Amino acid sequence: MDLGTAQDQCSLSMANTYHHRGTYTLVALAFMSLIAIVAFTATSFIGNARQHIGADYLSFAGELVRAQQGGRELRQATEHLLDHPEQEHRQQLLQTIWLLDTRRDSIRRYLTRSHLEPDSYRHIEKELDQLDDLLSRFETLTEEAMDSDSSQRSLASLATDIDNSQAFAYSELYQLVLEASAERQRQMALLNRVIIVLSLVVLLVMAGLLIAIVKIIGQKAAMQRLSLTDDLTGLDNRRALTQQAKQGLALAKRQHHPYSIALIDIDHFKLLNDRYGHPVGDQVLQQVATTLRELVRHMDHLARVGGEEFCLLMPNTDEAGARQLCERLRQGIATMIMPEAADNAQLTISIGIACCADHCSAEQFERLYSEADQALYIAKREGRNRIEVAS
Repeated sequence: MDLGTAQDQCSLSMANTYHHRGTYTLVALAFMSLIAIVAFTATSFIGNARQHIGADYLSFAGELVRAQQGGRELRQATEHLLDHPEQEHRQQLLQTIWLLDTRRDSIRRYLTRSHLEPDSYRHIEKELDQLDDLLSRFETLTEEAMDSDSSQRSLASLATDIDNSQAFAYSELYQLVLEASAERQRQMALLNRVIIVLSLVVLLVMAGLLIAIVKIIGQKAAMQRLSLTDDLTGLDNRRALTQQAKQGLALAKRQHHPYSIALIDIDHFKLLNDRYGHPVGDQVLQQVATTLRELVRHMDHLARVGGEEFCLLMPNTDEAGARQLCERLRQGIATMIMPEAADNAQLTISIGIACCADHCSAEQFERLYSEADQALYIAKREGRNRIEVAS
């Protein structure tokens, strides 16, 4: 036996098995990839949302803290001007006023972008409007403070009022921001749970779909096996035999190897069926199939092609090798242990062989099959329990 040929035949017979295993592997990989994608997407969304919401409120709170320090800075700049009424200190105070205006405008922009309820900070807006008036008056007094003692006295009092007004407005707003941030975190936690549940639902749906796909693939494979398998004996049927023969002949053509076919028929099987009944006849067929399967070589291919007729494909086998193997089969069936219900029956087989010594091709299967059938007819005609080779 040629080891390479045996391996090639084994590969041909296992091709469908590997195909289905590969399909199941791809389905499993697809499911694991979907799990990874869903997990990554959900985690990224939750992380980005938390980061965005947290950063937004954190920035707002930081701006409020800086704005609250503005009142102290204003009073310090005012004290410097009153102690040393010089142009340099006046400019520093005006710069502080500009900084307070800038921070107040920034806070108003934060309020506009925030998700705070307008009713919750309406009183703060009124306080900010009053603060605008106070700062406007303060800026006017700053311009006059260099030349007027009364303006200087009013300036000190007004700086205290502005500091108090800012402290109230910004502390109230800071508390609102903290409460809103806590509420948003609670909503985010709820949203996280919802996203996790939805992700699990999506995964379950996908798992269901993939399970359905696997079942469909399995059912398709089972139907394919049934369409290529003989129900009674478990051997391949004529359809599978034709596919295997054409593949084997094409391989023999490439490798310039001989190829042989044998048709095997149970002698007087109709009489056995009539005498013992069809259930016993089925048991005999099953026992014959088992015996033949045990006697053929690993690279051979056995199929049931009719009621009591079997076909054997013998790759890389010439006429002499085919005759030798078929003689072993004939003797094996002659000595086979019969089912208990027909243990006194004697069973024999007749075999017809056809060989393709060289220049084999897939198109020659029908011719070889016909020649083997004619040889089987001759074996039957010449007395049965014998082997004939097509000339």
